[in-house]
Amino acid sequence: MSRKSALSLILLLFAALASVALHARNNPYEIDDDCYEYLKQAEATLGSDQFEEANSALLRTALSKGDRKAQVLYYVERMRNICRRQDSEAKQVLTAQEDLKQIALKLGYIQYYYQSYQFAKNWFFNRGHHMHALEIVQDMLNTAVERGDEYGKWAASKEMASMYATFGDRPTARKHLHELIGTYLSSEDPTIRRQSLSPYYLEYAETFYPGEDSLRIYVQQAWSCAKVPLDSVRCWQKFAKLAALEGDRAHYVYWRDLCLEPSRSRAVSMYIPALFAAVDTLFSGRPLDCRALTWKLPSPQLFWVAKIAERVGRHDASEKLKDLCIIAKDKDFGEVYNMNIAEMSTRYGNDVLSADLAKKTRQAQIAIRAMAIMLAFIIAAIVAAAVVWKKKKDRSI
Repeated sequence: MSRKSALSLILLLFAALASVALHARNNPYEIDDDCYEYLKQAEATLGSDQFEEANSALLRTALSKGDRKAQVLYYVERMRNICRRQDSEAKQVLTAQEDLKQIALKLGYIQYYYQSYQFAKNWFFNRGHHMHALEIVQDMLNTAVERGDEYGKWAASKEMASMYATFGDRPTARKHLHELIGTYLSSEDPTIRRQSLSPYYLEYAETFYPGEDSLRIYVQQAWSCAKVPLDSVRCWQKFAKLAALEGDRAHYVYWRDLCLEPSRSRAVSMYIPALFAAVDTLFSGRPLDCRALTWKLPSPQLFWVAKIAERVGRHDASEKLKDLCIIAKDKDFGEVYNMNIAEMSTRYGNDVLSADLAKKTRQAQIAIRAMAIMLAFIIAAIVAAAVVWKKKKDRSI
């Protein structure tokens, strides 16, 4: 083979390898390229009238190519679309979930079996049906335990932790995060191990209050196992808050500036700029509009600002913020509590009210019978008394 032919062959092989690498980057699902094109179209049209056409094309192509994973993804997108639409109903969501569960089991893609629970939970939770959402996640966990599915237990623990953190139940959220981390560390499942553990150590850290030693320990743990740039940015946010809490302005500014660099702005949580602005105000000594912060920060972040204000000697702001935290937390809890009570009333109210009505009816019937007996007894007594009185009167005559 001539040198020119060999060079041409090498270039051809290089181009082929580059093409494969390019397709791998553009096709994270590792499905047929034609299927992937239709999948992208389906994802782009979620919730619109054009979705059905794109998703049907995905299924036809997946069947013709014999791509089992793409077939499952058709049902994934179908359920996502139903959950996205504003006019969807609970029955449609649950039917789509059952279809996805069955095809995922049949074709051997267990992660999508459990993802169906996540979609259903989100649909019910976002519509205020918190108790039903929690029941779905509990069913997810029970199913995973019964089946011995490591991935299912990991995914369910993640969802349970998220639910209880939203409810403000830090100890229970911590319990489920502990189980999640334990499953991850003991697992050899590549679907689990390819995930980053860093965000879950950060969530674990958030189950502790500002100033507790465990909070810093788990932020450091999250930092040590960061896999992707987003993990690092999240850790920097926590380091900035911890430095401010310790009154270390130099390190606070260092971590803050890293977070707020334009190239990383999309990775910063939406409330972080407002939190940093409040901390900057506290360090500068300028007046802080505490009430305005309640519109910008959730109550856990308000509490961080309150603790930082206390640390830098701004006790007036600290006390106002703590009071506002209590009001905001009570409001959040009240809304969740009222929605849960309303949901329970809707779901169980008819049975409870029917039982209560039947009980009250029986009580009323008993009371009526008792009154009738008593009234009959009184009438009989009056009649008897009248008879006796008449006899006495007749004898006296």
